[in-house]
Amino acid sequence: MKQVALAPPPKPFLEEKLLFALLHHPALEALWDECMGEPEFLELKSIVIPTWVMDSRPIPPHGVIAGFLAGGKPLSSWDDLSRLTQRERELVVKPSGFSEEAWGSHGVSFGQDLSRGDWMQAVNEALEAFPERPHVIQPYKRPAVVPVRWLDSTTGEIRDAEGRVRLTPYYFVTGPDDAELSGILATICPTDKKAVHGMPDAVMAPCIAQAL
Repeated sequence: MKQVALAPPPKPFLEEKLLFALLHHPALEALWDECMGEPEFLELKSIVIPTWVMDSRPIPPHGVIAGFLAGGKPLSSWDDLSRLTQRERELVVKPSGFSEEAWGSHGVSFGQDLSRGDWMQAVNEALEAFPERPHVIQPYKRPAVVPVRWLDSTTGEIRDAEGRVRLTPYYFVTGPDDAELSGILATICPTDKKAVHGMPDAVMAPCIAQAL
């Protein structure tokens, strides 16, 4: 049997979390509004988490990173992240793009889980990787806890549990201007896992899409 190895995936641009930052950038709002229409743009913006590119180039003294508040104050330098308390560090740093660090929560740093020194080390390493391996920073939103039933393959019993869920929708292009939601995959991970992704002790199940 012939085998084909793919690296990177067929559409590597879909791996770019930088696209989230472009969607929220205030300088591009007029462009997105023109291309999508105001209702669609506002709806998309409401469900895509705010994202900022960790660009290591100096920020002018009178400048700030648009929309980024650190401890309730505008961020004028990445060094400002060092003054945040552990409670205020509800932030996550992630590598972007197709990278060995950008899958399965590899390379992800949660601000609340790190000491001040380790947090700034993660921030500085992300900045040093720019622009060859860009990183993004996002507010951390803890997924809701949901009930789930799973099959214990060792005993054949159905067990009850709780976990945090990630929903992955799949769309198929059905025409020149049409795309349909054709399936949703739910990945439910144990509640003690902060990063929700595929793992040996996760439950993966298809969902039924119902019209509201």
